[in-house]
Amino acid sequence: MILSTREQAINFGIYAIETDRRLDDLNHAALIGELMHSIRMVFGGYTFETDDLWHIAEVAVQHYNEAA
Repeated sequence: MILSTREQAINFGIYAIETDRRLDDLNHAALIGELMHSIRMVFGGYTFETDDLWHIAEVAVQHYNEAA
């Protein structure tokens, strides 16, 4: 199976939530902001537009919460 860059970014977001304990105590808006920053750092500043990046972070949180 080949994942798109978007799917890889979502998986990275889930991984970040699972492994970065600093994210545990953040409210939803702060968590999304931190995920957007982390995804941008890994995938580059020009890979995703801000709206897409926000959506990717939202989906990562949603998938993480569904799996928990």
